[in-house]
Amino acid sequence: MGATDSNQIPHGIRWVCQCIHPPILLAIYDRTGRIEIKVGDRYYIAQDRMQAACPRCGAWHTLEVRGPTGRT
Repeated sequence: MGATDSNQIPHGIRWVCQCIHPPILLAIYDRTGRIEIKVGDRYYIAQDRMQAACPRCGAWHTLEVRGPTGRT
């Protein structure tokens, strides 16, 4: 897949677990609140809040992204 595919977040922010170096990527998100996570060969999309377990150390992480105010 190319970087311009419609199911990818351009200029996304990496959400990582710092248990090892290099860090483990948990998901990619943007400032609108869209969170994209890849599990195996599938992509899942969430909005505003997500919990994920690091596949390396097993620690649970919570991500809360506030989208633009006034969104319905």
